Amino acid sequence: MQTIPKFLSVPCSKFQNFVSRNKIWTIFHDFGENLVEIDEKIDALKDWHHKKAIEYRNQNKNPEEVFGPMLYDPAGWEALMDKQLDIQVVNKGIMDLAPHLDSQTKFVLNSLDRGLDDIRSDIERLYEDFKRFAMTLGPVKNLNSLTPSGRSTKIKNLRNDYLDLLMDVTQHSTSLYTSKGLIRNAAVTIKMQAKIADSVNASGGKMSSRYTYDTLANSLNKLVDIVDDLGMSLQDLQTAIKGVKDKPSINYPKTDTHQGKGQYVDKLYYSVITEWLRVLAHCHKVENAVRSFSSELEKVDGMKSIVSTHKTALDTLPAILSTYKSINSEAKTILLNYRPMQPEGMERFSGAMDKALGREQKRQTLVETNKKLLSRLEEIF
Repeated sequence: MQTIPKFLSVPCSKFQNFVSRNKIWTIFHDFGENLVEIDEKIDALKDWHHKKAIEYRNQNKNPEEVFGPMLYDPAGWEALMDKQLDIQVVNKGIMDLAPHLDSQTKFVLNSLDRGLDDIRSDIERLYEDFKRFAMTLGPVKNLNSLTPSGRSTKIKNLRNDYLDLLMDVTQHSTSLYTSKGLIRNAAVTIKMQAKIADSVNASGGKMSSRYTYDTLANSLNKLVDIVDDLGMSLQDLQTAIKGVKDKPSINYPKTDTHQGKGQYVDKLYYSVITEWLRVLAHCHKVENAVRSFSSELEKVDGMKSIVSTHKTALDTLPAILSTYKSINSEAKTILLNYRPMQPEGMERFSGAMDKALGREQKRQTLVETNKKLLSRLEEIF
């Protein structure tokens, strides 16, 4: 294959069809070239190609292969065309189209069902990672009692733990992004169903009402937005975790605490736990939206049998509330400027969790606790 001049050093495949100035102009424009230089490059390319074609012809080579050999056999292609089947497309109307679209819808919704189940699993894993972080990675309280060498070793070990956590959170973020794509695709397909539902039913077919499909599609689009918010919150959490790479003087400044004056404080932990609380607030919203959608999906003809429960085990909710209480208690014993949640308030939330009969009530208790705890932690630094 011939070498293209340096000023034209882009993949040859980009020039396979340079039959018009507009085509080449578009190619160069895609590469971000200065518009003033485009015409000059087009002329230079055509001149170069013309000379190369003459050179190939003089060497008894195929001038059409200046950019390399053809990627298909013209003779073989023509032989195949001679043997092609006589294909006819016959459209007998919307009643023939409906079953195929319905079949495709069920396929997409089955994929969606798995996507929703993946979201549920990701949220459960986020809950577990949150509890593990809150209960095992901080806040560090004994840095003042360590020698400089011991302090350096302790911080280095924490750095490795934080980077492991970062990897886990990144995986959850990627998984949620994939599931969001399934949800968006399903919304488009269901919208197609909505457009033909009334006509099919008027012709004697059996589909759910247009309103049902429209409602379902709108719920999916709202779910996409909510998952989007969770994804952005996870990005903020990742950014906070990456703060572990900052200097120790930034992550562990000295300040007065209940333990004494000039104590090292785990500022990094409180920065990350604050972002964790924002993530969990979005997790609660996503869970509610997934469960709501599952209930709506059961109303669609033929869909009830493919709907999963998409439920997080109820016993995870009290554990999260307990973690919130632990964070509040730790901050209260360390930080002079922390405005703790009052014990009676925490007991009220615990009592509400114990007495609430419905899952929605239990999660609302978590939402309220999350909001109050977050507002207090945001005041620290």
